[in-house]
Amino acid sequence: MGLSGKKRNGQPEKKQQEMKVYIQGAGGTIVSKSILNGTSRLKWLFRQEGGHGNFFLTAPVINDRIAEQTADKLADLPFPDHTEMLESVYKAGKLTGNGNGMQYFGAILIQSGCSHEELKTYYAGLAEDALDCTVERQAGETIDMIEHAELTFKTNVSGNDYFIVYSWGDNDTIFHEFDLRGH
Repeated sequence: MGLSGKKRNGQPEKKQQEMKVYIQGAGGTIVSKSILNGTSRLKWLFRQEGGHGNFFLTAPVINDRIAEQTADKLADLPFPDHTEMLESVYKAGKLTGNGNGMQYFGAILIQSGCSHEELKTYYAGLAEDALDCTVERQAGETIDMIEHAELTFKTNVSGNDYFIVYSWGDNDTIFHEFDLRGH
């Protein structure tokens, strides 16, 4: 381009498209149309004066939703005869074992006239590749397989006809890396 403001071939120079500003001073952001249109469950999260960026605030919301979906999948499975679902629970974080890593736990509490072995056989037949169900007898409200946090049922569990059906969820997004609960 020469000093005249025209390209060498004689055509006028195209002006660069202006960048839209959604939040003044927020810096660069990658955002989906559903957030901009307000149709997503996620909302804009603002950076306060001297605070951290919004990405770290979003990661726990995403990870909690993955754990909740794990419990929802269990609750959506058909129940055997003489079985009633009483409640569901979920939790995301470093829940068991050593080292770092985000884990997603979902469970349902059932009361059943079936034996433990009958329930294990029933749920093994329903298991999908993405949902591996484990059935254990539940004694009390505390969920024992969670080592590094506390998770309990609200239902008063008394008797030998209560069972927990649980599964460990999975997440292949980057959000598990930015949730401090997994470290």
